[in-house]
Amino acid sequence: MSMAFHNDIAEGLHRKMKRDSHVDHKDSKVLIIYTGGTIGMVHSQSGYVPATNIFANALRQNLRFHDPDEHALRLLTHAGYSDDMFITPLSFYKKRISYRLIELSPLLDSSNMQMKNWIEIAEVIEKNYYDYDGFLVLHGTDTMAYTASILSFILENLQKPVILTGSQIPYFEVRTDAAKNLLDALTIAGHFNIPEVCLYFSNKLFRGNRTSKIDNSGFDSFNSPNCSYLVKSGISYKVKWDHIRHPRIEGRFYVQKILEENISILHIFPIITLKAIQSATQEPAKAVIIMSYGTGNIPSNRIEFLEELKKASERGVILLNITQCQVGGTTSDYECGKILMQAGVVLGRDITLESAVTKLSYLLGKYTNQPNIIRKLLRENLRGEITIEESNFSFSYSMQNLLESIGNSLGLYSHAEKAHILNKCVTMLAHDAAFDGHIEDLKKFGEDHLSMERKDHEGRTLLHVACRTGNAALVDYLLEQNVMINPVDSSGNTPLLLAIQRDYIKIAEKLIEKGGDVRNKSDYLAYIICDAAKSGHVPKLHLLVSAGVNVNTFDFQGRTAGHAAVINNQIDAVKYLKEHTEFNWDCKDVLGFTPLDIAEKLELTEIIALLKEEEEDYY
Repeated sequence: MSMAFHNDIAEGLHRKMKRDSHVDHKDSKVLIIYTGGTIGMVHSQSGYVPATNIFANALRQNLRFHDPDEHALRLLTHAGYSDDMFITPLSFYKKRISYRLIELSPLLDSSNMQMKNWIEIAEVIEKNYYDYDGFLVLHGTDTMAYTASILSFILENLQKPVILTGSQIPYFEVRTDAAKNLLDALTIAGHFNIPEVCLYFSNKLFRGNRTSKIDNSGFDSFNSPNCSYLVKSGISYKVKWDHIRHPRIEGRFYVQKILEENISILHIFPIITLKAIQSATQEPAKAVIIMSYGTGNIPSNRIEFLEELKKASERGVILLNITQCQVGGTTSDYECGKILMQAGVVLGRDITLESAVTKLSYLLGKYTNQPNIIRKLLRENLRGEITIEESNFSFSYSMQNLLESIGNSLGLYSHAEKAHILNKCVTMLAHDAAFDGHIEDLKKFGEDHLSMERKDHEGRTLLHVACRTGNAALVDYLLEQNVMINPVDSSGNTPLLLAIQRDYIKIAEKLIEKGGDVRNKSDYLAYIICDAAKSGHVPKLHLLVSAGVNVNTFDFQGRTAGHAAVINNQIDAVKYLKEHTEFNWDCKDVLGFTPLDIAEKLELTEIIALLKEEEEDYY
């Protein structure tokens, strides 16, 4: 009987998988969060207003956004696919994106956006973070740059794309920019590993916290004058990979939900009065953004202004100096800039007003009554929000000779060209040393102040190499150098996932203790955890669960870890899932069986008794 049941399952899966053979199982999953704004508005007697419960249906009827035939097929063949989902046609990259749309209530004109709405958007991302590969936020244009900026700060340890977009003309109008903005933003979120909060508009993807709305009548509504675009849409997508940030990860993803709203803006102009400055700096203001002339100047002949600012700073009020100009930033090159710094004012460099407001809100909420820490962090580039000129790179004597030798042999004359080539060579040599386990050679690189974060052509860091080869000593050394714990390579693997895959248990445990995480696609993680359950590898199961893998996810064969453990009679794996996880034992596989159904079909008496224990105790 048991053999016949195995054959039935194999035949059923073969039948279903044959029908599904054209599907690329490396599809991406994206969550669209619709907050309101022009993109989904309809005309009414009182003008354009956000319309509820119609946007999803409009997307479902548009063949560029939804493939109804593929949708119907997936309802039959994909256990994790449901009727409220959408599936795109095959893209230029031979890939599909499955996505859901969540509509917030109430839908807002973005001019009505408040702090609580920022947190609501972040909480939706937080709730769904491990179930999707990327997130798309549909938003009105008036305050989109503010929302993009605040999300960049409060989404801590972000390793997935979050893209905001909208339109100048509603989706439902005949002539509109909405469909292209939405389709491009969805495509980028589902195809490219850009772990930042971004803003897409009119053929360009920008870093969200570097943008400002500059035009209310044209389609090129947003600009990022002090930071290049990240992606440009044309016949194909041009991605500036060297501009993409891969920030240092210090733990798992979480949302900083405590923010501060008592922030005032002091715009300097020629006839400004002392009373205006006093009004801006008095309680309850916790911070003041000074919008100064040029490179950070205010009237230096108005001593009473400077004295008032100094008093405010001494009371603990945070003062941030930003320029009124769109291009460039504040510096201490002029006398007035130096005087302001002596009065306790922090230079904002080339930060935008939107980013200045939200960075202060974030820091004041996170570091309550800690003005010195806030001032220090305002000077730092936390999320790519400011430009900090790198200090001149210096090599040791021996490295400088190598630089010159390589450059001269290739006919290069500029220091920048030689340094670029040397950087590539050093990366290759460092990775070779790591692969061979030559820690002493790597220490010599460290003595030359060369970064241990360097990536090879496949996006792998030295920590990836150490975990892939199981070199515990090298892992310890790299962790001592304070390297990033969760960098993601081009295949979506973190060092922790590589260690788990190769059964390097001690290394994996150490990385989890340091905040290690797995960041691959959910279907691949489902395959990994099902494989561990299938083989009864309880230590690997435990590591995957500890790293945040959802035990209830289905792999492409419609199995969960529970089904895989039962069908292979892995009693220890079943015990672990039952006693140490929140596995849903009522879930059904692609053939409609629960794990208990399979155990009963296969007459696995020990597993049957184990799975029925809780039911008997209940009754």
